[in-house]
Amino acid sequence: MRCSVSGVGRDSSTRLNRSTGAVGLRTAVLSSPGATATLSRSGAFKDPAVNAWAKRDLYRLARDQRSWQLDGEMTGIGLAALLDAMSSGDDAALVDLLARVSPEASEPDSDKHRQLQGAAGLADELVRRNRATNLVQISIALPADEMVASLEYFGGQVKEPASRGLLQPTSSPVEVADAFVENSYLRHSLDVQPALEVVSSRAGLISDEKLGAGSLTWLQANDPGSEEQLATLLEFVDRGRRSGTSDATMGAAADDGTLMHLASFSIRTTVR
Repeated sequence: MRCSVSGVGRDSSTRLNRSTGAVGLRTAVLSSPGATATLSRSGAFKDPAVNAWAKRDLYRLARDQRSWQLDGEMTGIGLAALLDAMSSGDDAALVDLLARVSPEASEPDSDKHRQLQGAAGLADELVRRNRATNLVQISIALPADEMVASLEYFGGQVKEPASRGLLQPTSSPVEVADAFVENSYLRHSLDVQPALEVVSSRAGLISDEKLGAGSLTWLQANDPGSEEQLATLLEFVDRGRRSGTSDATMGAAADDGTLMHLASFSIRTTVR
C-alpha cells in the first residue's frame, strides 16, 4: 500500500486537522500497519505537526483496535513503530499491546509465509528500537505438522540475531518437542538445526526432556532410515540427557539393548 503525507512542514497542522486527507491517512494506518512503516522510515513522525496528530488522534484510535494481523514484513515493521510509540518505553504496556496481534495467519496465507515475514519484521524492529526484553513475545500458532518448517522459515527471515528469541509458539514446550520428534521420524526434514536455533534462543520454548524421551521411545521400536536421521534423533536424546531425562527412561533403553543396537547401527552405517 502506498501512503503519502502532503503538506508536512507548511501549515501542516491545519492540513492534518481539517483535511479529509488526514482521515484517509488515519484509516490507512489503522487498516494496514505497513503504512506506519512507510511514515516511520520517511521520518514523517519527526515533524511536530505529524507527531502531534499521531498522539492526539492515531494512537488513541489504535488503542481501541482489538486485533492486528501480520501480513508481510512491512506490517511487522510498521506495527513495531506504532506499538513502540504508544507504549512510551513501558514494557508492560508493550506486552499488553502485543497480545492483540493475532496468532493466526490470514486465510489466503496458507503456508504462513506472509505472517512469519510480518513476525520477523516486528521482531527485528523491536530489537532495533531496544524494546526486546524477556517479557516481549510474539505469539504465533504453528500446527504440529508445519512446526519445524515454519520455525526454520522464521529463522531465515530475521535479520537481527536477538529476534529469534521473540517468537512464542502457542504450543506448549512438550508439544513443540513432539513436533520435532515426529518431523524427524517422518523424515520431513533432517536439517532441523535452523529451527532448533529458534526454539533454543530463549528458555522454556521446547522441552528437551520430552525431546530426548520421545526420540528414545521411537528408536526402541524402529531402525533409523539413514545416518542423518540417526544423528538427528541421537542429538535429541543427548539434549534430553543433558536436561535431565529420567534415569528410568535411559535405563530402560540400556536394559532392552536399544543403546547397544544404536551404537552398532551407527558403526555399520559409518563403515559403509
